[in-house]
Parts: sequence; structure tokens; C-alpha cells
Amino acid sequence: MEFEATLPSHGKAFELMQQTFALLDQFKRLAVRWERCTELHDAFVSLACRSAVDAPRPAPGAGARWDNPCVSEELARWYRGRMVGGPFNPLDSGECAALEREIGLPLPPAYRSFLESAGGEMLDYSIRLPACDPEPVQSFDNLYQLGRDDADEYGWGTLLGEYRRSRDGWLAENVPLTGLLPIARNGGNDILFLDLNPATQGQLHAFVHAITWPGYLGNHVFTKVADTFDAYLDSLFVDPDTAQDTWAEVADSDTSDPWRRTVEEWLDEELPAWRGEAWAMT
Repeated sequence: MEFEATLPSHGKAFELMQQTFALLDQFKRLAVRWERCTELHDAFVSLACRSAVDAPRPAPGAGARWDNPCVSEELARWYRGRMVGGPFNPLDSGECAALEREIGLPLPPAYRSFLESAGGEMLDYSIRLPACDPEPVQSFDNLYQLGRDDADEYGWGTLLGEYRRSRDGWLAENVPLTGLLPIARNGGNDILFLDLNPATQGQLHAFVHAITWPGYLGNHVFTKVADTFDAYLDSLFVDPDTAQDTWAEVADSDTSDPWRRTVEEWLDEELPAWRGEAWAMT
């Protein structure tokens, strides 16, 4: 399913810019420009930017979550051959029941098992989606969390909060979201959905934004990703560009640094020949 290109898209090279667009897109008067007067529109942009700057967004692996005694301080866990980045929250059956109660449908066993064993925040892998050609390699690396956020709310990045947010706005008006639970996104606000509908329970679907630029996805795409959550995990791979960028972040750190050692373990498992790459030897 394709849509006309009107919103920003994705891409590692544009990630910082796309994260900004994704934040601004949540302000309805900016997603569609209603103001004829340029001064009024600029004023709303300024207010949105101020709100985005002031919003508390702890750096990966840091922040208030580490102060919660219920959160594991593990840097990563392996699950079904994939490394999941922490921190990790223990599965809260009450929060799980609250999520299912609001949606009116149960979570698939495979996804519930994942939340119980490795409900972390990062899954830095890619998947190939032919429907997204000429950009078939996509990534949904930011995982949504079960339960409340650091402010004790169902806010950004929480499964229930993102489910509620997805019911309102442009996407809900253009994509059939009945029974679909958003479970992950990337820096360009492309979203991965888990299907909870009885006839198709467990399937995964993705919405990927377009970018009006040669060589990039020309139309928004809503496409099936996998038949089950386990099948999705089995289809993931490490994109060489992601591997290079991730290594560059730790290459100058001490060899005993825990995160560097975690990255090395990840690369050794997923790309056994990575140490022979030019970017790994510089």
C-alpha cells in the first residue's frame, strides 16, 4: 500500500534531522500548515521547537531509568540470536493486562515471551522490505516499553502511550490501524506494528515515510513485514553502515570499557569478519 509523499522520511545519514522532523510532526498545526500568515506559522514552529528542546530525553543507556531499582543495569541480552540493548524492565503482568484490556485483544505469545526475557530499548538491526524499493533496507531500532515512563505516565516510547497516540491524527486517517499495536520506530518516525487481530494475530506490518528526493522512497508505504515476531527476529541482519557507525563510537575507548566489549561481542557474532574491514583497523 502506497501513499503520496508529504512527510519526512528516514535514513542513517539523516537521523538527527529526521528525529527533529518526527518530533515536530506530532504538533498538528505543523504536520499540515493551516496558517496563511508566515509570522503565525513561524511562531508555532518556534513554540514546537522550544517544547522539543525542553522535553526530557535521556541519552541511551543513561538517565532516570537507571535510578529505578526494578530496572536491570545489563547493557545487553541475547534473545533468539539477536542482541537487545538495555536497560531492561521486568515483565509487569498488571501492565500487560492493562494494555490488553485497552486494546481489547491479547498479545501474541511470541511477543509476550520477548518482553519477559529481553524487553529492552534497542534492537539495532535491519530488515529487507521489497515494498520499500529503492530503499529496501529498513530498521526499527527503538523499542517501545511495557508500562509507564520515568514520569510515571504512559508517554513517549511506552506501548500503551504510543497505542493511544497512534489512534489520533494523519496516520489513523490513512492507514487501517484496527488491532495494530505500535512496538518500535526509527529516527525518521517510521513505525513497526504488531497485529493483534484474531485472523492475523502475530503478523508484523510497517509504515515507512517517503522523502521527495531522487533515489529515496517516493511514496509512503504500509507493508507486511513478517508472519510472526519470531520470524521477524530471524530475518534481521546487521547493516554494514550501522556496524561501522557503531564501532566508530567506541573505537577510541579503553579496551576494557564494558560498552566497547559489548559492541565487539555483537560484531563478532553477527559479522565474524568485521575485524578485517578497513574501518575496523583505522
